[in-house]
Amino acid sequence: MKVIAFDDHKYYSSMSPMTSRLRAYMKALLFAGVEVEVFMISSNPHPDGVFEGVPFRYEIMQSSRRQVNAFRKELASIFARKAQECDVIFTSEDKSSIITELCRAVHSVNGKIVIELNENPYTIISSRKDFRIVNYLKRFYFIYSTLKNVDGVISISRALHDLAMKHVRAGVPVARIPILSHVKSVVPDQSPMPCSKFILHAGSLSEQKDGIKAMIKSFHLANSRLNDKHKLVFTSTTAFPKLKKWIVRFIEENGLEKQVIFTGYLEEHIMKKYFDNTFLAIINKPENSQNMFNFPTKLTELLPRGVPCIISKTGELNHFFTDKVNCYMVEPDSWQEIADKIIEIVNNPDLAKMVGQSGRELCEREFFFESHANSLKNFYSQVKELGIC
Repeated sequence: MKVIAFDDHKYYSSMSPMTSRLRAYMKALLFAGVEVEVFMISSNPHPDGVFEGVPFRYEIMQSSRRQVNAFRKELASIFARKAQECDVIFTSEDKSSIITELCRAVHSVNGKIVIELNENPYTIISSRKDFRIVNYLKRFYFIYSTLKNVDGVISISRALHDLAMKHVRAGVPVARIPILSHVKSVVPDQSPMPCSKFILHAGSLSEQKDGIKAMIKSFHLANSRLNDKHKLVFTSTTAFPKLKKWIVRFIEENGLEKQVIFTGYLEEHIMKKYFDNTFLAIINKPENSQNMFNFPTKLTELLPRGVPCIISKTGELNHFFTDKVNCYMVEPDSWQEIADKIIEIVNNPDLAKMVGQSGRELCEREFFFESHANSLKNFYSQVKELGIC
């Protein structure tokens, strides 16, 4: 059996969560003895290569994404050709209208196509160009058209698994594969850093997704009660204007200019050093239609390092984590509780170390890619044997 995957980023260097998950899927299949390949698109020639044992190549595109119709037609043609070179093709493309077109192209050559479902479709307002009515229509199209055309779905949570099962064609397999870690454990590089004793938030500044206000308020409250002051590091500076104004005002009003740090974009090796050296991380997921379905990929960087994590009792997280066993659990968006947990971690480092070690063991047991190799292989085998759409 051969599986070919499309990555819309640079498979060998991108830091996108989707690419990280795709690498884990490909390595798991390779571990299970499945032949795999990844392809990307570019307007310029690039040499073929191998990354972590997985071969990759580029397909030349004459049209750009701005040429919407021409781009889709050309990409669909590439998918039809690649589908004839394998048993199943996987796409990381997340736009429902494009996925539907790719499905038709693959099915025209009797091929099979799989997608990943990693978010509750079209519930995110990610930019000022997003409108609720438009997202509602896109969601309707995805559920009642796109899901009817795919031949398999990989979902990262129970809620997404149930959603897919409800709307795919009869007999189409749906796999539930959680976020996957690339390693069992990491020995942190604790060489000197620009700042010390810091709490890390790696990701976007989103109130809907990460409850940034509660995170900053809890940090300020905890720091005001601790003798030894700490820092809060954000690796992004991008936020909606209203949230950005609130952040700037809160920092100024409370004199946090030297304690809250915004690094901006970091190269991968520098980002890993921040993961290595943070003494705790906060995963605050407010209860909403997005967070009740997803699963934060950043945990696959934190847990193997034994970083103690403060985690909200939201959605899929409840199925894996237990307070003071493998994490510190709080109610979603409860900044007072988060502050109490920060203080507890600082004042009881021995327990924090034990909790971090249990988190590492959980990651090895539940999230390490090799643990899901056979499940993925069986899933793709089922897709391969599925009747023609």
